[in-house]
Amino acid sequence: MKEFKNKTVIITGGSSGIGRATAELFAEEGANICIASRNDINGIELEKKLSKKGCNIKFIKTDVAKVKDLEIMVREAIKFFKSIDILFNSAGFEGRIKEIKDTTVEEWDEIMDLHLKGCFVASKLVIPYMIKQKNGVIINVGSEIGSSFRFAPNYVPYGTSKAAVMAFTKALAIELAPYKIRVNCVSPGAIKTPMLEREIGKWLERGLYKTREDALESIYNSYPIGFIGEPIDIAHAVIYLASEKSHFTTGTVLSIDGGGGII
Repeated sequence: MKEFKNKTVIITGGSSGIGRATAELFAEEGANICIASRNDINGIELEKKLSKKGCNIKFIKTDVAKVKDLEIMVREAIKFFKSIDILFNSAGFEGRIKEIKDTTVEEWDEIMDLHLKGCFVASKLVIPYMIKQKNGVIINVGSEIGSSFRFAPNYVPYGTSKAAVMAFTKALAIELAPYKIRVNCVSPGAIKTPMLEREIGKWLERGLYKTREDALESIYNSYPIGFIGEPIDIAHAVIYLASEKSHFTTGTVLSIDGGGGII
């Protein structure tokens, strides 16, 4: 039996990386899926791919840093699917990777708008529907950089935004508990995604490593487990947090980081 049959999930950043892997896993579990992403090429491609497999899916081009886009996203999801049972705030961006003294106010706002304000606004918009339904699940994406500061140099805006998302998760969980709406957060370490590849490219441009292989070796060596994760590793955690198997779990930040957060 498909656990999420007749359940509707919105996934921001759903066209690639962790969001895409999660969408594909939810599709296998029978969910109705709304993919929200700025990347319309990847979004439309995934919509077609999962539709052919029998998934009830809709792609909505969305920039989560724009309130109007998020309003359209939620309105279209309700129009198409009639309900919103799960919100996965997955959209993310690595930021400019520079020292704070060289970071502009605009660059700071850019990452806060995407990670924190986008998470807040999307949640704010779906909560009334979840309250009316008397149930719902919101899952956010933090980061080990939001709690372990071994990578702090050049990642101050990113780490700050993710720490705020994790705090937002806990505070919102308390507020929504009386409505039986659960709010949790996954906190990934390094994951093989397009975002990681972009980061490595920036490191090479700055001369931090000579080759991509050198950069990858350094990343692998920074994790006790000796390797980095795949998007599916995070997707499995999201599926768990969205399921009834975690019905007693709220306000939790689930670390999936190969032990990186404990060193």
